[in-house]
Amino acid sequence: MESTLVRMSAEGFEAFIQAVSAPAAPVPEMVASLRRKAPWEKATTKR
Repeated sequence: MESTLVRMSAEGFEAFIQAVSAPAAPVPEMVASLRRKAPWEKATTKR
């Protein structure tokens, strides 16, 4: 696996950690896709 050294200030590192630790924002297209019924699901199956 490749790796790259990234240098940053303590403040920059703290901001980075907060950004990657925060909950992800929902992507409307993915939400809509996941709510759609799969072709093999019965019409009465709720999502």
